Amino acid sequence: MLAHNLLSPRKHVYKVYFAVVEGEVTREDEQAFLRGIDIGEKNLTMPAVMRRLSVDGDFLWAMKNAEERAAEQTGERAIELAELPARIKEYSFISLTLGDYSRCGAGQSICLVALREGKFHQIKRMFEAVGKKVTYLKRIAMGPLVLDQNLAPGQYRRLTGQELDAIRN
Repeated sequence: MLAHNLLSPRKHVYKVYFAVVEGEVTREDEQAFLRGIDIGEKNLTMPAVMRRLSVDGDFLWAMKNAEERAAEQTGERAIELAELPARIKEYSFISLTLGDYSRCGAGQSICLVALREGKFHQIKRMFEAVGKKVTYLKRIAMGPLVLDQNLAPGQYRRLTGQELDAIRN
């Protein structure tokens, strides 16, 4: 039941990923993610928010504010996505370590991606569709759960009662 509440696209739970990508990710790539991308399945992917944080290790924290992003979009999608740019930046401070950031080298971009689906290798396939290749991928948030940067790979902890309630609701 808990897994269904987090994984089902109908539940509209965002999963946020940290990605190191070969090449320079552009504003056009960000817009393509927002429109949905053809990854070779019956339908386009659902809209996803992707933000480039750095190119060649130089960080680009100057992101447009949520209202400007929402104004560029139309319909319900804009309202739904409006709060994500600020939250994505927040997740990066909570969940990522210096080791994660040091994975970005010359000719690479660091991006954060938020999506509601979980198709097989979806983020890799979305970047491939815009001519880029993912070299490293790490999920840093799933709905109300944000990865604790103090947990080592493979390590876990029990969810708190508050976290369980947030997932159920």
